[in-house]
Amino acid sequence: MRLDQYIAAIYHCSRQKANDMIKQHCVLVNNQRISKPAYRITQDDIIVLTKEVFIANTLYCSRGAFKLQRFLENTLCKGQIIKRDNQTQSYTHTKDSMQEEITAIKQHIHALIARHVLLDVGASSGGFTQVLLAKGARFVIAQDIGSLQLDKNLRKNKKVFSLENLDIRDFSNHQRFWLESLLLDSLRRESKVSCALKLSRFQSLQSVYWIHKKSCPNILDSILHNNKAEQHYTTKPFRMLTCDVSFVSLSKILHSLRSFSNHLLLLFKPQFEVGLYAKRNKKGVVTDIKAIEQSLLSILRLLEDCNVKLIYIEKSQVKGREGNEEFFIFCQF
Repeated sequence: MRLDQYIAAIYHCSRQKANDMIKQHCVLVNNQRISKPAYRITQDDIIVLTKEVFIANTLYCSRGAFKLQRFLENTLCKGQIIKRDNQTQSYTHTKDSMQEEITAIKQHIHALIARHVLLDVGASSGGFTQVLLAKGARFVIAQDIGSLQLDKNLRKNKKVFSLENLDIRDFSNHQRFWLESLLLDSLRRESKVSCALKLSRFQSLQSVYWIHKKSCPNILDSILHNNKAEQHYTTKPFRMLTCDVSFVSLSKILHSLRSFSNHLLLLFKPQFEVGLYAKRNKKGVVTDIKAIEQSLLSILRLLEDCNVKLIYIEKSQVKGREGNEEFFIFCQF
């Protein structure tokens, strides 16, 4: 029997997911890592999955979860701080001092996730959402332009709200409408709400600044109009947003993303940034290094034009499905 077939059958996952796990060296056969999905096994073989494929004791729901998990847990000095406090960096730092700065940035990202309301743009099946919850997010709004893609376990999770068939640019233009609808829907589904979006200070944009525990069933007025509540609001709705989109350039949606949060964690995918005429191999992997660099620089210039305070870039330890090298960009405004 093929190894990928066995994994798919035993763990009730797709053959594609089984292939991904094997190619990421996350499957052990008789204590040896196997990287070939077609590897033949017998009934006497002992097959074990490494702990990397489990997020909060649940099998990861997409390749995106792999990417974000490894980014957040990577403490090695593999990234680059492009800009900090409005000054472009040209480092003469020692390796140790650079390591300290990168570690501090990673710790800051963890702090932005824990106990906060987050937006996951381009959620798809929910890989990023799954990791954010595992890292302590209080509530995640999973937005996607498609439908019926979110993992069934995440769909049932009370800490997740799925916004489907919605372009992030439309969400940006109609935040108040969508956030009110989200809250009303939550209230209809449960007579008592243990966690509800706390909205504050209606202006041109609605501000959601935390999830606040409530036990009273009739809390709509107090949530929408209670100005005596603690004023922890921000002009941006979410503490942080993550973005993993396909078939659209980050440059096309960056303005909309900035309206949601001052902290963005973006995944730069060269295959959707370089244009149609950049050189690719038969598998669709972009081989035009110059085009990739120019596209990445273009995104960085857009961020600088927006008065960004911090830009940190790190190559994803997990490549795209076809083999493209991707990059995480964390920026703070």
